[in-house]
Parts: sequence; C-alpha cells; structure tokens
Amino acid sequence: MTPQKSAAAALEWLRYKSFRTDQQGNKTFLGLDAGLKRYNTKEDLHDNPGRMLQLDYHPGMLHKDWYAAAIMLRDNDLLKRTSKPQ
Repeated sequence: MTPQKSAAAALEWLRYKSFRTDQQGNKTFLGLDAGLKRYNTKEDLHDNPGRMLQLDYHPGMLHKDWYAAAIMLRDNDLLKRTSKPQ
C-alpha cells in the first residue's frame, strides 16, 4: 500500500466512524472528536510503567480517549507551524 492509499483509507475510515446510522438508515454526523474516539476503540489504559518512554503511555485514560486527544493536539501543532503570521 502506498502512503497515498494509506492516507486515503485512513480518512475514509475516519469519515465512516464520524457518522452513526440508526435503524431506519438515517445518518447522523457525530463530529470529529467522536469519530476519532470511534476510530481506535481500544479500551486498555496503557498504564504499565514500562511504557513510560513510549508515545502512548497514558495511565488512567482509555486509549480511545487518549488517541482522539493526541491526534487533535498534533493537528493543532501542525496548524500553528504552517500558519503565516499576519
């Protein structure tokens, strides 16, 4: 899989996870934060101190909640670095 295909697949998965479909087939947009939490739904806490040097050490926080916050923070950092001063 090329990086372009991988990125496209990831974005499509995020779009899919950002919607909820009811029993009648109606779709409701849940938002980006909810989509990110549903994107990676691991329930583990990663609270083993041996993980402290890894990027995903987050004791006391479910992985899906940490993952969504981590992605949003990275996005915010990227936007800060690429925005031009006015």
